[in-house]
Amino acid sequence: MYDASAMKNHPIPFFLSCKFLLLSCGFLFTFSSFAAPEWAGVRYLPTLKSGSTTLTLNGAGISYKAITKQFTVGLYVPSVSNNVAELINMPGAKQIRLVMLAPLRADELGSMLGKGIKTNSSTEEYRALIRNAVEMGQIFAKLPRMNSGDTLLIDFQPERGVQFLLNDRPIGNVIQGSAFFNALLKSWVGERPYSGALKNEMLGVKEKTPLDVLDN
Repeated sequence: MYDASAMKNHPIPFFLSCKFLLLSCGFLFTFSSFAAPEWAGVRYLPTLKSGSTTLTLNGAGISYKAITKQFTVGLYVPSVSNNVAELINMPGAKQIRLVMLAPLRADELGSMLGKGIKTNSSTEEYRALIRNAVEMGQIFAKLPRMNSGDTLLIDFQPERGVQFLLNDRPIGNVIQGSAFFNALLKSWVGERPYSGALKNEMLGVKEKTPLDVLDN
């Protein structure tokens, strides 16, 4: 039971308890401020290690099919940029991380990636990438249906090439060359991306709202 007289007779412990409570609230606020951001309940760490390189989250968003949330996508790069050309030409390791929000056939995802490469490549560029695109299609054709919570990682290392990983396990052979990863990246952030809204999110660009327009 609360004893008011006890608090009156011992003001210092009461003051210290209030101070402790305030400090605790401050700690919780600070901790939540640095918590990893979420998209549809999926957390993307602000930074991660890829080999010996520390990569930073450039941006992330959600891919939709009609009104259904298919998966989240996060782009990790050595240095954050909202400039597409800078991201494409940026040296060093890069990653595209997808987390499934609903069941999805692997060959359907592979076909989507293949179409994205073709749409965002010139005729000459695509001709040079056909072999890589076919190899990627074969990798996805052998995969089982992906379920909600599964993670697909597209990892690029300059000295090796592109490695696909499903739930942190390598799938298929490494596809050599930076041109292939750049083509995959342009599928998300190029001139003809899968989604304009998702492109902006991966670039870390805030879309203007009517209120933003009124402020200008």
